[in-house]
Amino acid sequence: MNRFFCLLILIAFPLFPFELETDIEGETSEEMIELLESLLENPVDVNTATKKNLLSIPFITEEIADGIIRARETRGGFTDKDSFRKLIPLIIYERIEPFVVVIPPKVVSRRPSIYPEVRVRTRVENRYPRDDRAPGNALGLYNRILIDYGQFSGCVLQEKDEGERDFVDFLAFGVKAKNVGHLEDVVVGYYGLDFGERLVLASPVLTFKGSPYQMRRKGIHLYTITGENTYKRGIALKTEKFGLFDISLFYSNASLDARGSDSVYYTYSADHITSAWEDIKDRVKEVIYGGHIDISGGYGTIGATYYHASDYDSSEKRSYSPASVNFSIPGGRVTFFGEVAYSRDFAAVCGVKSRGDKFMGDVVLRYLPRSFFSPHSSPFSDRRISSYGLLNDKGIYTCLLFKPFPKTELTIYGDHMEWEDDELPGRGYEYRIILDRRITKGFELGVSYRYKCKDDDYARFARVEMDVSAIKWIGLRLRTEWAEENDTLSGELVFGDVYIHPLNTLSINYRHIIFDSDLTRFKFTEYERELPGVMGNKFITGHGRRNYLLVSYKPFKFLRFSVKYEETFKKSSKLSGQVDLNLTKIKN
Repeated sequence: MNRFFCLLILIAFPLFPFELETDIEGETSEEMIELLESLLENPVDVNTATKKNLLSIPFITEEIADGIIRARETRGGFTDKDSFRKLIPLIIYERIEPFVVVIPPKVVSRRPSIYPEVRVRTRVENRYPRDDRAPGNALGLYNRILIDYGQFSGCVLQEKDEGERDFVDFLAFGVKAKNVGHLEDVVVGYYGLDFGERLVLASPVLTFKGSPYQMRRKGIHLYTITGENTYKRGIALKTEKFGLFDISLFYSNASLDARGSDSVYYTYSADHITSAWEDIKDRVKEVIYGGHIDISGGYGTIGATYYHASDYDSSEKRSYSPASVNFSIPGGRVTFFGEVAYSRDFAAVCGVKSRGDKFMGDVVLRYLPRSFFSPHSSPFSDRRISSYGLLNDKGIYTCLLFKPFPKTELTIYGDHMEWEDDELPGRGYEYRIILDRRITKGFELGVSYRYKCKDDDYARFARVEMDVSAIKWIGLRLRTEWAEENDTLSGELVFGDVYIHPLNTLSINYRHIIFDSDLTRFKFTEYERELPGVMGNKFITGHGRRNYLLVSYKPFKFLRFSVKYEETFKKSSKLSGQVDLNLTKIKN
C-alpha cells in the first residue's frame, strides 16, 4: 500500500491525500497539514530548490538534501524524475514523490505571476447541547487569510469560540519577508518558533507513533493556527549564512490567558465564555527574548538555543531561562541526532535513524523529568504536555518499516514509558504491527494489531482496512476496528469512505462512521482526511455516529473552492455541527 508516514500522515490513493494519527487527546498540528497541502499544490523543483526548500519535504534529511545539491551541481541538474530517484532510497522516494517535480534545466521558466497566491478559510461551528452559562452567540466562527506574493507573505486570523460575546475574541496578523539585505527571513507580528528536537522552543504538536521518527519544519514561521496561547508576538529574524553559521534572533511581548496565584499556568483552550473564563483573559504579559545559532558543515549540524522569559501579572510572577544544544551527525545510512536542555533540571531527546533502499529504522530515547520546566516546548513524548511547563516522561521508542516482499510493507514499533503522578511512579508500554499489502491494481488491504498498557490498565486494538479504486473516477475505503479494555470493556468502530471524481475539476468525498465504545482510559482514533488541519483529529468514545461531506471544485486553473460539512451524534443528542469553506487562489 503506497503510504508515506509523516506524523503518520498517509498518502493512501486518490480518496484522501492525508492521514494523521496521534496518541493523546487534542488537535492535530495545523501547520504541518498546511505545509503538506501547499507542497501538493506547489511541488518543489529539485533543480532549483534551496536546502531549506528540500528540508521542508517529509523524510528528506540534511544528508539527503546535501546529496541532492551536490549531485545537481555535478551533473548540471536532473533531466527527469528517474535520474533524481536513483539518488535516494526507494522507500523514501515513494513517500516524497507527490511533493517533488523535475523541471529540466534547459526549460525556460515563465515569468513570475503578477498576482499573489491567496488562501481563505472560514469555519462555522455549532455545538449541542448549548452551555446555559454561555452569554454569547452559540456559533463558533474562525477565519484565516494567507497571502503569498514573491518574497513577502502574510496571515490574518480571527477567532470566536461558541458562547463568546465578542465576534473578534482573538485577532492576529503577521508579515514575513525573505531575502532582505543580509537577512534570510524577517517576521513582524505573530509568529512561531521551532528549533532542535523541540525541547526548548516549538509550536504545539501532538505525539505521533507508528511511523519512523520525523520532525516538522524548523526555524521561524508565520503563526497560522487559531490557538490563543501558542504564539509569539513581536519580531523574529534569521540572518543569511555567514560561513558555517546561521543565526536567529527573536523578541516577543504577548498577553496570555492564565490561572493560578503563585504558580502561573497557561490555559490553552482559551474559551472566554463564563465570567470565570473572562477573569483570566490576557491576565499575564510574557516577555521573551533570545536566539538560536546553527553551525553546519560536512560533519553535520550543531546548534544552540537560549531565551529568557518573564511573566508579569500586577508584578513579576516568574522568570526562567532555558538553554539547549542540538546536533545532527550523518554517517552513511545512519544519522545520530538529539537535543540536551537545561531549565531548572536537565532533559534530553536523542536517537539514531537509519535509511536503506527498502527499510527505515529508528531508536529514540527521551528523558523528560517532572522537574524540567519548559512551557514553550513540544518534544516527542507520550505524555500530555502540561501548561505548567512540565513534561514528565521517560522512555524509548523504536520503529522499523520495511518491504519484506514486493507490494508489501510491514511496520513494527514499540514504546516503553515511565512517569510520576503525585510522586508515585507509573509505567507503561505499547506495541503495534501494521501490514499493508497491494493485492492487485486497485485493491489494497491493511491489517494492524496494537497493545497498550498503562499501570494496571491495558487495551487491545485490532483493525482491518480495505481500499478499492478499480475505476479511475470512483473509490471506496472500508475500515472496521475492535478494541477491548481490561477484559471488561469493549468497543467497535466501522466507517466507510466514498470518493467520486466525475470531472477533473470536481471531487466529492463522503464518510460515515458508526461507533459503539465503552472504553474509558483508551480511545479509538478517527482520522480527518483532506483539509484535516481545519477540524483537527477526532478521538472516539461513547455510542453514536459521525458524517463528513467534502466537495472540492476548481472552476479555473488558478482557483479552488471547497466546502466541508461535519456533524456528530451521540445517542439521540446532536453534539456538534461544523462547516468549512476554503478558497484558494493558486500560483500561476
